[in-house]
Amino acid sequence: MLTSRVQSEIDNHTQQYHLKIDEGESIYEGLRARFESRLIQFCSLFFLPANLQSAFYRTASPDATGKTIVRYGQAVVIENGLLLSANAVFGQNQSGQALIHCHGCLVDANGRMHGGHLDLQRTIAGRRGVQAWVTATKFTGFRSQLDKTSNLFVFHPVRLAE
Repeated sequence: MLTSRVQSEIDNHTQQYHLKIDEGESIYEGLRARFESRLIQFCSLFFLPANLQSAFYRTASPDATGKTIVRYGQAVVIENGLLLSANAVFGQNQSGQALIHCHGCLVDANGRMHGGHLDLQRTIAGRRGVQAWVTATKFTGFRSQLDKTSNLFVFHPVRLAE
């Protein structure tokens, strides 16, 4: 039963931003600094194609133990690749600390396609930096909570006091 995943909130108070992460900067740290300066707590992001100095991503396979639906494998590293496309959600973990969940499509130096859950803390912007379109919400966001279907911590929508 997927009822724990079928939830929504509406927020008509949004702002759009175009952000740039500088060459050599961790995408996660770059985003956090820019979000802090704009007092952004929650947002969705769409990344434009960009060169990366390095990218780290993980894929998931079924959890053979049955404790969760999937288990993420070891990080795959791509040096000097291309971020073809990626989408992310910036919210909070179960303790209220900043958390970015990002899935993306990458191309390595040999033209091979890759994709999965991007580790933005270890992914570094390449030549000309990385750009993202951001939609920040004022009264709604996402907080990581235990999902009873998957037995994993995943983002659930939350409403803030107006």
